[in-house]
Amino acid sequence: NTIALSSMTGSGNGRAGLYLLNSSSNSIQTSYFSGPRGYGAYFNTGSNSNTVSQSTITSRGAGGAFSLAGASSNTVQSSFILGPNGHGLILSDSRYNTISQSTITSGGANASGLYIAAASSNVIQASFISATGNISYGASLQSNSNGNTISLSTMARSGSGDALAFSQSSSNTVTQSYIFNPSGYGLTLITNSNGNTISLSTMTSNAAGSQPLYLWNASSNAITQSYISNPSGNAVNLLTNANGNTISLSTMTSNAAAYRTLYFFGASSNAVTQSFISNPKGDAAYVYNNSNGNTISLSTMTSNAAGYYPLYISRSSATVVDDCYVQGSTAAYVHGSTNTSIINGSMLVSTWTKGIGLQMGGGSVNLTLSSSTVQGGIQGAAIFLDKSNTG
Repeated sequence: NTIALSSMTGSGNGRAGLYLLNSSSNSIQTSYFSGPRGYGAYFNTGSNSNTVSQSTITSRGAGGAFSLAGASSNTVQSSFILGPNGHGLILSDSRYNTISQSTITSGGANASGLYIAAASSNVIQASFISATGNISYGASLQSNSNGNTISLSTMARSGSGDALAFSQSSSNTVTQSYIFNPSGYGLTLITNSNGNTISLSTMTSNAAGSQPLYLWNASSNAITQSYISNPSGNAVNLLTNANGNTISLSTMTSNAAAYRTLYFFGASSNAVTQSFISNPKGDAAYVYNNSNGNTISLSTMTSNAAGYYPLYISRSSATVVDDCYVQGSTAAYVHGSTNTSIINGSMLVSTWTKGIGLQMGGGSVNLTLSSSTVQGGIQGAAIFLDKSNTG
């Protein structure tokens, strides 16, 4: 069947402008569907391999504009999907759908432009996805939404909520995309969102209390060849049980005093390699509070503010800094930590007249420094070992 050059409006509560049930291989094009109190379009169980193109789908209902529930292998392209009071597009228990070259937006509170729940192996590409409601999300993947791909897309949010949020969703890929929220979080990976890959993407925020990249209780994720920036606060937070993640070939920047560009808190066995980490006004890399077994290699860390550090390690064990360049007023400060290793051609440089290249304090134990260059200020010290350190 083909629907073209048409306008359809649902007439009552819960009624959709277009409703498909066990209906497949239909073509819908250049049409308008609305549901003033229901969905604009609803593809229910067994509605597979349908194509929607060059169409507008909208609803003022709280549920959302367009829902695919138990519907697979559908294609939506070059369309506009708007949910002023709810989600824009919902994929639930749906697989192998492709959304491309479309605009998807939500204006509802606690809603998402794109909401994916228990839906896997879907593809979103070359699309613009946004949310404007209170505590809302540009795109949200929840409840075992695994193996989905988002590429060449923009996810936007301005305010409380996230531009892109993962919860209990794994093995997804985000590539060549722009994720931004000037007033809140950019990308969040939480609660057993494991094994996801973010590549060739930009994540930005400009909020003191939020981060463009935030991981909590999320493991084995890979962030590579990406740019992550927050001029007003932390750029990257790796918090409790964010373990075994990798950041590579990436740039991380902040420009805020009392904030950290890359912050570890209770996060262990992570690897940062071939990356640039900078905060001219505050701390660059900050490893804190039982963040154990982390490695930073082949990377540059810089700061230029008195009382802040390009590399700060506190109350953490077995941190390895390998073949890195570290520059700041005091280049590296190891405090209350054990088995820290700075090895293999690392260079620690103080840029201040009375600065220190490497300072160790707070009862630190078993620091290893080998095959590295340490330079203090002309009235400072290359290496300063405070009292109560051992090993």
